[in-house]
Amino acid sequence: LGLPDQAPNFQRLPLRTGRMKNGNRFSVVVGGTPPYTVHRSRQQMVRDVREGLTKSPKQLSPKYFYDERGSELFEEITQLPEYYLTRAERMLLERRISEIIAAVRPCSLVELGAGSATKTRIILDEMRSNGCAECYVPVDVSKEFLEAAAVQLRADYVDVQVMPLVSDITEPFALPPVASPTLVAFLGSTIGNFQREEAVRLLSHIADEMGPSDRF
Repeated sequence: LGLPDQAPNFQRLPLRTGRMKNGNRFSVVVGGTPPYTVHRSRQQMVRDVREGLTKSPKQLSPKYFYDERGSELFEEITQLPEYYLTRAERMLLERRISEIIAAVRPCSLVELGAGSATKTRIILDEMRSNGCAECYVPVDVSKEFLEAAAVQLRADYVDVQVMPLVSDITEPFALPPVASPTLVAFLGSTIGNFQREEAVRLLSHIADEMGPSDRF
């Protein structure tokens, strides 16, 4: 395939250093999936790979890229000059976040596919400056990467309850009860990894779990 004998040695980038509502919203396990699920069994991976490679065209789920090292590599990719998406999204967030937070005044932020939560700080900073930042729930498939990010977020946002949730968002998952209103964020281009049916299923699940005052 023309690949080098030895993989390049990429430099590891260091991570940047109330009112609780119970009931149906963000508290029901849909389809019976536990809320803390990431380490899939070998058998599960074999099934997923077999299913993907017997499809036409053949495919493999991107979720298997994102172990701790895969997540670190993706963070490095987002800083390349050629990868404009992250810079463009950050610019849009900085330009519009004040009016979004002013309109929603969310007490909680739930982020799907949070990763290192670098762009999330723009949202949390604006929420805190408006006196409405109570809880942040980052959801990601990489346990080690997410927990490392949560440690640093707790140090930087001591007044915000950080509740990391390790989960595969391609399957039904449960979110903890959080203060309302809640802003649900799905930043980046992860949605592009899904087939239309999968994307509709994910967004429908989130919509079903949102309350009247929550926003996506």
